[in-house]
Amino acid sequence: MRFSVNSDELMARLTATSRVMASKTALPILDNFLFNLTDSTLELTASDGETSMATRMDVENVDGSGMIALPAKLLLDTFKVLHGRTVDFDIDMNTYAVKLSSGSWKAEYNGVDGDAYPKLTSLDASNTNTVRMQAQTLSLGISHTIFAVSTDTLRPTMMGIYLDIDAADSKITFVATDMFHLSQVKSSIVEASGNCSVILPANAAKLLKSILGKEGEDVVVSWDSKNILFELNDFTLVCRQIEGNFPNYKNAISIQWNKELVIDRNSLISAVRHIEPFAEQSNKGVKFDVRENQITVSAQSLDFGTAATEVVVCAYSGEPFEMTFKTESITNFCSYMETSDVVMKIESPYRGVVVEPLFNTSEDGEEQQNYEMLCLVMPMTTL
Repeated sequence: MRFSVNSDELMARLTATSRVMASKTALPILDNFLFNLTDSTLELTASDGETSMATRMDVENVDGSGMIALPAKLLLDTFKVLHGRTVDFDIDMNTYAVKLSSGSWKAEYNGVDGDAYPKLTSLDASNTNTVRMQAQTLSLGISHTIFAVSTDTLRPTMMGIYLDIDAADSKITFVATDMFHLSQVKSSIVEASGNCSVILPANAAKLLKSILGKEGEDVVVSWDSKNILFELNDFTLVCRQIEGNFPNYKNAISIQWNKELVIDRNSLISAVRHIEPFAEQSNKGVKFDVRENQITVSAQSLDFGTAATEVVVCAYSGEPFEMTFKTESITNFCSYMETSDVVMKIESPYRGVVVEPLFNTSEDGEEQQNYEMLCLVMPMTTL
């Protein structure tokens, strides 16, 4: 089996798929990439046993076909220094000996029978839900919720992003929560087989995010009772879904607020970051003293005898009140909002606060209403 490939393109595909691979695995063959050559298309696959990613690319000077598993580390180390070259592969499919050449450079590898490599998991066709959306929709939904995913192994259903599809309205809602924070993004989809939902593991979501930036086409997402399949133009990813019931996020965000503040997003982030070094190291809490048209952000450390305050202008005309937040709660959520101003909606200083971007005031001057986003932040006890 012979073929030629551009070294830079192959390195990009190897790098993307290698993110799936685990540092330690019980199956030695998973330390390899699977090369599967059919006609002039080379498919590369990497897996950790539960999550697998495959990518396809065109190659030239093809002679023969077949599958072989090649050592991942050696391939990555080789091609990261072969910039802009055409590399010829000559593979003996009887002995799995591999010869590489490019001009005066030559190398030899030993491969493994590709039939021993785990195959991509197939879905149960009789029990499959399907949704099609733009790659940008999936990318935005992941990036705007992934930071709120729980890391508590005792609550596995919260260790992923919940995809809730409303086929009648052609909408998808992405939700993540750790019970102290919640992030929700709602956007449009192209089509869906019906109302359905699934929990996408955080690790798989991060892998998807790394390849979605390069894709401008639609993504087809399918799942059965155990696995989720993502099909892009040049990539396929399949992973185990998180089984169980996701928390009732709709109840969590259905608060009846009686206070509303409009704040410049960057000013709020800057003030919190300026005050953070003076907060107690044990809780990183900052207090918001809200009065008419201003918020005094403050923190102090009794252990070190330090304190700091900064005033932020806001639009507010109600009764004064105080709330205390973890610094990362405010900076994380506000950093992912893309508008100049954000709105804070409050029912009580002791209950969750809804933070939303204020659309029509985006920093580039364009309307950004192709999605809806809100975050729920639980306050700390008063400092």
